[in-house]
Amino acid sequence: MKRIINTLSQKWPEYLLEILVITIGILGAFALNNWNERRKASLESHTMVLQIRSNLYRDRISLEEGIETINRRDSAYNLILKNKASADSLSLRFASFTSLASAAVDFDQSAFEQIKSSGQLGLLDDSLVQRLQSLYLDYGKNEENRAFYIKVVENEIRPLFTRLCYNMNPEEPVDILPNGNLPVKMDDMLKYVSHPSLRKPLIMQKFTSKQMKEEYKNHLIKIEEILELINQNLSK
Repeated sequence: MKRIINTLSQKWPEYLLEILVITIGILGAFALNNWNERRKASLESHTMVLQIRSNLYRDRISLEEGIETINRRDSAYNLILKNKASADSLSLRFASFTSLASAAVDFDQSAFEQIKSSGQLGLLDDSLVQRLQSLYLDYGKNEENRAFYIKVVENEIRPLFTRLCYNMNPEEPVDILPNGNLPVKMDDMLKYVSHPSLRKPLIMQKFTSKQMKEEYKNHLIKIEEILELINQNLSK
């Protein structure tokens, strides 16, 4: 026992040094592991933000195209409502007047939904998450107006315009051509576009168009603010 005590009393600095080395090694390993975890989380967050930014870029393009299409269609409506349509002007705008798909905007929330479903929202900046949730909530709220806008074109204006161009009674049913093309000359079409039965749905659609454009513009404002925040975070 005395021998052990003597040995400890003589070599305690060495033993203490060994203990310190082991302790430092353990702490260093923990620190390295934590650093690796933080770096991994940072890389994952960076990738997520890039994916979200890509979605927002697509939404911005889609919204800008949607506004442009609505403006072209409104120009066609104005020509018809004011009885100023000519063969040339109507032919230039007929595609936007009768088209449906190009006026609808398909929003892309896939990146955010994937992050949310995987339980990784905590890796993103709180302010970014709140702004994205606000934007996507607005998308959902305005879905009803978009559906109504499409419904008026699909169920009222387009079928009615088709019947008129066929020189049929506006009250009679007619099969709509799948491709939307009308086998009539543009000069003949001018005889029918001033029909009074077109005025009500066109006026209704112009009112809806105004609402949709305001909603689209508000979406664009929010998107620009979010993109600015994202770019600031990425530059850090």
